[in-house]
Amino acid sequence: MLKDEDPPELRKALEWLVRLNDDRAPPDLERRFQAWLAASARNRAAWDEANALWAGMEPVKAEFGTLRRRDRAISRRRLIGGLAGLAVAGAGGWHVSRPWFRADHVTDAGEVRDIALADGSLVNLGSRSALSVDLGPERRLVRLLRGEGFFAVAPDPRPFAVRALGGEVAALGTRFNVCLQGGRVDVAVAEHAVSLKLPGLPAVELGQGWQSSYGRDYIAPPVQAEPDRIGAWRQGRMIFRNTPLGEVLAEIARWRGGSISAWGSGVAAVPVTAIFDTNAPDAALETIVQTLDLRMVNLPGGITLIRGG
Repeated sequence: MLKDEDPPELRKALEWLVRLNDDRAPPDLERRFQAWLAASARNRAAWDEANALWAGMEPVKAEFGTLRRRDRAISRRRLIGGLAGLAVAGAGGWHVSRPWFRADHVTDAGEVRDIALADGSLVNLGSRSALSVDLGPERRLVRLLRGEGFFAVAPDPRPFAVRALGGEVAALGTRFNVCLQGGRVDVAVAEHAVSLKLPGLPAVELGQGWQSSYGRDYIAPPVQAEPDRIGAWRQGRMIFRNTPLGEVLAEIARWRGGSISAWGSGVAAVPVTAIFDTNAPDAALETIVQTLDLRMVNLPGGITLIRGG
């Protein structure tokens, strides 16, 4: 449920979500929406959060699928408008997180930014990412609130750590990549080592050329990383090897903007092996649809559904 203290950008984004999906919307509404969207990175980030509102609600997803199967003639705008109405009402007690509102650095879809920290460390911040920085007298703490970053840590007596999803990646004089995607954090080490720390669990050390993932209550066993995949996005590449389609679509969405979801039994689990250009996410999506014989449905507000043919 929205509260009075929620930022105005989020409230406006939810308003746009409802208005755009109203069949009675005036003809110039889309033009006004695009102007609002282009006005600031905060507006675009808020729009992403509004889309995520209904995307994260399983009961609503199921209802959407039922309606679509039952009556293909139902207006797409009317269907999504109904979902947006449930979201605004706070259906299911869904809680909206706003990492961009707490961040010192935010990137838009398709944007990569190089950030020089005051201690001499360098951060390459990936597409649709958010980062906050706290360089204190005793320690250096960076919070990855959304997205992905590649960290080159400068020597300093103060320890350096990246915090994401309740865990910490403590640098041991190193260069490493951290990606926060959904309920999982992926960590890969390009140079030296890091220590993964999660409350209540033993720390896990990753050496050069190794990778691991962690969630809120687990750290996966380390495995050897494929060198060409560590921070491949910095060279403009998305590399997938037997990666579930759902994860591939989430990665493409970070570079394309909007949201992309797999619909239908087993679609999200289909393995994908491919190399795509981060600068051409639409081409990547078209290739997937054609190669796997899927269908793509584009809905208002940058929402895309990929379903079985």
